Amino acid sequence: MKSYVFDTVRSTVSTMTLDEIYESKDAISIAVKFHLREAFHVYGYSIHQALLTNVKPAQHVQDAMNEINTERRLRFAAVETAEGL
Repeated sequence: MKSYVFDTVRSTVSTMTLDEIYESKDAISIAVKFHLREAFHVYGYSIHQALLTNVKPAQHVQDAMNEINTERRLRFAAVETAEGL
């Protein structure tokens, strides 16, 4: 079952940006549920829900995202400071 879940997640998230992945946990869960329901119905299993609890990219990706957010906030702060003068 684990390989089915990983395969579905990989195929679903490969079409999304990282920000979209964080925003689309429900869509990913629905895709996993649908795929598992079809795959395991023939074995007599019924899948009612697939819960996605955490999105954890590689550490270097997390670091890059944090740096981007920091730079974006610093740029916003500089604009706000300049407008206040």
